[in-house]
Amino acid sequence: MTVTQGRGFTLSAPPQSTVEGALHGVLEPEGLQALEALLPRAEAAGGPRRLLLRTEAVTAAGPEALARWEALHRRLAQGGWRTAYVDGRPWGRGLALRAMHAGGDPQGLAVPSERQARAWLAAQGTRVGAARAALGAGR
Repeated sequence: MTVTQGRGFTLSAPPQSTVEGALHGVLEPEGLQALEALLPRAEAAGGPRRLLLRTEAVTAAGPEALARWEALHRRLAQGGWRTAYVDGRPWGRGLALRAMHAGGDPQGLAVPSERQARAWLAAQGTRVGAARAALGAGR
């Protein structure tokens, strides 16, 4: 398992599983860059492309961090990732939705509980697997 920590973030990427992380404090571009750096390793592992981020402890985000977050979501959308944000605050969920929308990423969700996020990500993995099986069977 890869664990990366820095000012404002903690990320973990177990092989062939959901990449998970927590963002906290003032959101900095370096935390989002570290997350982006984990993506190729997770993709190479061949598992489902799922990302769960907890943002309850984010207190602010400047323009540079928001621009980096949008760029991250462009990358996630191009790579076929499913992203779930967990934040009990409407402000936090709104910030995540803004980044997803501005980055053109339709495969994301922002919810108030981790249970909801995990259930949604699990369902997405099932749907993707069924679609790939149907394509492989020539349907």
